[in-house]
Amino acid sequence: DFYSHSNWVELGHRGIHPDLLQPGRELGSIAGADVRTCCTCTGWTCDGNLLASLRDRGLLTSGYFGPEPEKPPGKCSHGGQFDSSRLRDPEGGINKDSSSPLFSPHHYLHGPAAGLAREASARFLRDLRRDLAYDKRFMRLLDVSPAVGLSFVVDTTGSMGEEIGAARLQARDILTRRLGGPEEPDFYLLVPFHDP
Repeated sequence: DFYSHSNWVELGHRGIHPDLLQPGRELGSIAGADVRTCCTCTGWTCDGNLLASLRDRGLLTSGYFGPEPEKPPGKCSHGGQFDSSRLRDPEGGINKDSSSPLFSPHHYLHGPAAGLAREASARFLRDLRRDLAYDKRFMRLLDVSPAVGLSFVVDTTGSMGEEIGAARLQARDILTRRLGGPEEPDFYLLVPFHDP
């Protein structure tokens, strides 16, 4: 949403925001409550409705959506046919959610905004995967990998003595190979049975 709802792209940025979603970092200069950000746009396409002072000062802004909270004077709306705030002065909006002018007043910038959002999402997931430092936990977090169990069923009948020893060695080998890797089970089950 950052790239389609803010004026990051309109400020001329062609790369992702380096500090977005980075703990302890600030987004940079944001237009204060008293700073006017938009002028009225009467059509569905709102090219040029962001005030030049935003670009000159490098100020970030976003758009209000709907009736709550009430849009302050001079502030941008999200815009599009489902946003009632687009009809309050200044009229129009700045979102780039879609390539359709009915839904996105800055539809002509949808491609660059979507590309940056895709790049930022990939970076976020790469960083999260690195921070978890374990592929299995990352996959489980995203619910991509279902819980996996490893079961051993062993016949403990007295006549199976040699086979039990061999089964024990095989089980240990299987466990050792999977331990700490992507195939490590989430749980183990040992089922002894006795065949009279």
